Amino acid sequence: DSMLDDGNISVLTGPDGMQLLRASGKLVDVSKREYFQQAMAGNIFASDVITSASTGARQTTFACPVFGDDGSVVGVVQRNYDLNEFHKFLTTESENAYICDRQGMMAAHSEFEITAENEENFVYKDTPFMTSDSTSGSYTAFTGEYNAIICYAKDEITGWTVCCAKNLDEVKAAAKNSALIVIIIGIILAIIAGIISVIMARSFTDPIGDVSESLSQLAD
Repeated sequence: DSMLDDGNISVLTGPDGMQLLRASGKLVDVSKREYFQQAMAGNIFASDVITSASTGARQTTFACPVFGDDGSVVGVVQRNYDLNEFHKFLTTESENAYICDRQGMMAAHSEFEITAENEENFVYKDTPFMTSDSTSGSYTAFTGEYNAIICYAKDEITGWTVCCAKNLDEVKAAAKNSALIVIIIGIILAIIAGIISVIMARSFTDPIGDVSESLSQLAD
């Protein structure tokens, strides 16, 4: 933990679910935790949002099985990750982005920190990214302040979803500006093409006119 130095802790747990070793905090029984059960089944697993029984912090837990010499699972090593670290990351990457776990619980948001006391206000079980089978997509929704277009992508391994929201009016304005630029460029190109066409046409017709004039004079 001191080498990783990110404020998170690693824990070693026995096959009965009782923690055996951790750098800080008290040892607790995690036998009923899904991440422990999944790891004891031999799977690498990332938990949904949980509240630490020892620290009270919101976190996710990455769990891996520990195999004995005979190939059987003899314990679990886990890494608890403070979800506020995701909040800090999102703040530097986007104005309005958030991450949700498999159950639709918001793990972190770029604009504010979620706590164990207010997390029940941030559950999105009925949103399109939860009800759809698609791993990515977009939809429109009212955020409470403005209509937004929300793009999402779901991680196939963890089942977690990353969402990014953008004011719909800003998106439309950008689209209108882009369309206007395309139209202006199209008009300019059409004018240039017209001028070139006239020049090329004259390059063919002017010599013919000269020949015609010469023949007329010869006839006279």
